[in-house]
Amino acid sequence: MMEESFLTIQKDSDETAWKFYAKFYGEQLNNRHFKIKGKDYNVSGDVCFNIKVKKNNRFTLLSSIIKDDLDSDKMKELNDLLTIFLHSPMNISLLPVTGGLNNIKGQFASDRFDSFLWLLDAYYKGLSAPILNRGTKNSYIGNQKILGNILNEIGSVRNFYSIFYGIDDDGYLDHLINNGKKAIVEPSDYYAYLLEAVRFWTIRLDLLVKKDIFMKNGAVMNDYCLHLQELKDLIINLENF
Repeated sequence: MMEESFLTIQKDSDETAWKFYAKFYGEQLNNRHFKIKGKDYNVSGDVCFNIKVKKNNRFTLLSSIIKDDLDSDKMKELNDLLTIFLHSPMNISLLPVTGGLNNIKGQFASDRFDSFLWLLDAYYKGLSAPILNRGTKNSYIGNQKILGNILNEIGSVRNFYSIFYGIDDDGYLDHLINNGKKAIVEPSDYYAYLLEAVRFWTIRLDLLVKKDIFMKNGAVMNDYCLHLQELKDLIINLENF
């Protein structure tokens, strides 16, 4: 079945991921070009909540906050559950390539999804320099101006959130934006961020059912629901430890 094939996604831009994007975005995506207000733009895959406990056997910046708090068994349990969702259909999306918006996200605030949404909201409120003058290697102002045109065509962070993530819940978006401006420096901050990921993945799972990508109460949906509950329970348990 198609929904089971999406369980094999290994990267946000592998062939199976693109099959998922075709199903998720429908007519907006044509031959790997994304249509925004009648114009076609190059896009690439991206992980929304890019959460890993370790990368190349080293703790990430954010997960280093809890490295002294958990024993190896709990750390492995947490990492295994997070890995299930890292490249799952609930956690991948497309972003514009020209101007490197995916790179801007990856290099801003440790690739925090909520901080990225805060940055976009700030852009639409007039803070354009962090995106249009990002100053990374191999950047060209012409490409950044094109990215600015894309964002201006979209018009608002709410439109962006709806177009690329498929979610129209303004209340939750406001919550993410508000959290995105706050630093994560304590274990409680980190666990709260993990719970936000669980909430986002739950919303996206429901959306995939509504789009008939996953069957309601089917094996794939039920497995993901089970793992989401396991992850939520573990995070709450660790938070209260």
